Amino acid sequence: MIKFTPTTLALGMLLGLAWPAEQALANTDKLCFYYDTRSKPSLTYEADLQTQYVPLNASIGTEFGNTPVPYVFPREGRSLYCYHDGSVVMRFRMTPIRPPLMLARSGGPGEVLATNVEGIGARILLSSPFSGEATADFIPEEGHSWVPFTAIRATPHGLSAFDMRALFFRAILVKTAPLAPGRYTIDSDMFIGNLDYANFGDVFKFRLKAEVIQSQCTVGADPVEPNPVPLGEFPRSNFSHIGYTTEKVNFRITLAACQTDPENNTYATLELNSEDAMIGPGLTSVFGLTRDSQAAGVGIEVFKGDGTPMPLNTEVPMTPLNNGNTIINLKAAFHQTEPSHKVRPGLAKGQLNFIVRYR
Repeated sequence: MIKFTPTTLALGMLLGLAWPAEQALANTDKLCFYYDTRSKPSLTYEADLQTQYVPLNASIGTEFGNTPVPYVFPREGRSLYCYHDGSVVMRFRMTPIRPPLMLARSGGPGEVLATNVEGIGARILLSSPFSGEATADFIPEEGHSWVPFTAIRATPHGLSAFDMRALFFRAILVKTAPLAPGRYTIDSDMFIGNLDYANFGDVFKFRLKAEVIQSQCTVGADPVEPNPVPLGEFPRSNFSHIGYTTEKVNFRITLAACQTDPENNTYATLELNSEDAMIGPGLTSVFGLTRDSQAAGVGIEVFKGDGTPMPLNTEVPMTPLNNGNTIINLKAAFHQTEPSHKVRPGLAKGQLNFIVRYR
């Protein structure tokens, strides 16, 4: 019978526990490998942003959308294992499949990556395991992890392996060119993750999916109510001084069948234009009467729904869009523009054109 001393027994248990990791290091031809039973190489991360909204008249460079789920697992159901003793640098390069778009924009680092939809790009931020925040993370060389970037790891993992499975990310969509009204489907390979370690090469491909709807409404044949707007009849004696205004009359513009984002981030803007000259200087909300008017010495002033003057020939944010109908409330009144002795009674008419945009 063999008798073990306590010291011998403890050593035997320690060697037994360490054996699997040592065997893996000694017997693995590649220091990195995919841990599963399938033969298809590399990983595919597919991020689905679901339905996103962009205002119809959003300017080029506008960022929109959100990331419903901030992480994604490989579609193949496998993960990447790498053993690393710290003797060399592990380097991950995130390389766009298409050249980044040359787009002037304000904001932080990173490039706008092209998608399969002309006019819509994306900025993609990777966090764990590439942000350098956790002890097992790769550290970005550029100081950020917006694609494209390179991240390195030079510290050893010990007897354990680096295990890449869940990928945490954030994706922001960007309007990069004019878009015709309609619905757009993003289904695009975005970038490749390449590992420069143990001659491994391409590790994963990142794909992006989304349905993009332009937030907008329809404008009917006669969306102004009432039309014409009855400003009323007044005796000439009421017009006692320049700047006198009659009682304001309510009217509204109805935008129908609006489609908008759930957070109501899209605004309707309004620009009012008159073929008849504005009265100035300083009266940006007052325009002149039509040439076939009989009255003189007065103009027509337009107000927002809250009673503040509405500047003409200027795009003005008005109200967030609602699904269904959206109402823009306005007011109008006569505004005396000449001294009382120059005010002439008679029929007074005005005409405005309007442009609605969605921002």
